[in-house]
Amino acid sequence: MAEPLVLVRNLVLTHPGLAEPVVQIPAWDLDPGAQVVLEGPSGSGKSTVLHALAGLRPLQGGTIIVDGISLGDLDETARDRWRGSQVGVVFQTLNLLPGFTALENVCLGSAFKSGPTMDPVALLEAVGLGHRLHHRPGHLSLGEQQRVAIARAVIRRPRLLLADEPTGSLDPRTAEAVTDLLQHLAAQAGSTLVMVCHQPTIAARFSQRMDIRDLNRAGRGACTS
Repeated sequence: MAEPLVLVRNLVLTHPGLAEPVVQIPAWDLDPGAQVVLEGPSGSGKSTVLHALAGLRPLQGGTIIVDGISLGDLDETARDRWRGSQVGVVFQTLNLLPGFTALENVCLGSAFKSGPTMDPVALLEAVGLGHRLHHRPGHLSLGEQQRVAIARAVIRRPRLLLADEPTGSLDPRTAEAVTDLLQHLAAQAGSTLVMVCHQPTIAARFSQRMDIRDLNRAGRGACTS
């Protein structure tokens, strides 16, 4: 059996100005290539956990180890460098650069990757945007912008792919299409996927589901079908 890609142990996360922890996770493992949806009510800490996995926030306690790298041992610069080479993130706010075309935005995803990457034109063709390569975000629909953001996140074949409610602003049909696309590209890139979601119909498309409330309570995180 393969070693877990991600090991979380005794994790404690708080928000600035609050004394009580928002998240306390005794243990949680993620296997290479797993595709997990993280569920739970608003304010339960889903996005907070995702940002910690991405190295976007310091830990108040415990450890997160990704592919043998302990994030708590890295300073902010080192975390940025690590994230740029090993992690793909699809944010709630897409963070596409408005002055750049779809193709240019996707290419920016590989700016800090020295190894092999996926072909940006082929990626955009795969997400149905081969005819929109040179359109800027302002001339793309929200669903098209989301596809560009996903292509940008997977171009460097990240070991860990994190998506923070990427379908929250989409209509149901587009949300399903974007979810299927995200899962397909994650599998193609060989990435472990963790997606935060509050939509039951979208979460049901994942074979592995985790409720953040159970993860906080459990002695060892276990995904449910």
